Amino acid sequence: HLGLPADRELARSVNGVDVIVGGHTHSYLGPDSEEGPYPVVERSPSGQPVLVVTAKRATQYLGELKINFDAEGIPVSWSGGLRELAKEDPTTPAISVLLEKYTATLASFRSEVVGSRPASDIPDGMDACRKGDCLGGMVTTDAMLSFARPYGAVIAFCNGGAIRAALPEGLITQGDLLTVHPFGNMMVIREYSGKQIWEALEHGVAAEGGVGSHLLQVAGLRYTVDAKRPAGSRILRVDVVDEKGKAS
Repeated sequence: HLGLPADRELARSVNGVDVIVGGHTHSYLGPDSEEGPYPVVERSPSGQPVLVVTAKRATQYLGELKINFDAEGIPVSWSGGLRELAKEDPTTPAISVLLEKYTATLASFRSEVVGSRPASDIPDGMDACRKGDCLGGMVTTDAMLSFARPYGAVIAFCNGGAIRAALPEGLITQGDLLTVHPFGNMMVIREYSGKQIWEALEHGVAAEGGVGSHLLQVAGLRYTVDAKRPAGSRILRVDVVDEKGKAS
């Protein structure tokens, strides 16, 4: 889960690795890709080939890679590519059994209503929460801050990459919340200096264009960003705000 550029650097840096199956950057490899063929072939320090593959995201594709090794276990030839999946594709029987098991486990969560959401044009979902303000980020950090205020908290953070789906319109179930936050992350209450908070916000917008999974969704705080500036100096202003949005 390093991302394709780091996967390629790793392949060039370590001996004894034949294949790296990567993720994180959601890179599509193959025909018409600007990121490379399937597989990308790097060379280890010893000169042996290292095959690097990724298959975009969200199970849109299945990566298929066939490799022939010589007697010493070194890849000598290979072929493969990405096959786009469709809903009508058959499911492996062993996978079907697992799906039935976990679907039954989730049924109780999907029947427990915990709230509702009116129609809204506020951006939301995994991609939106990595680009700027999003509904899921607002709800998440507002809830965190509401819980933590009695313990002295005045601001709350959540990285955009932790939010994996949009909140649905209408009734919201416990299952919907688990879809938005599937990782079981823990909230921590502690003191930070103003310098540390500023540095955390800078880290959140350090990627190209100031967007990505590091982007911080916040409550009790607002900040201004200029993504055209060099990474590390993109935050222009930070204000702590009260429950009415007034800077303090």
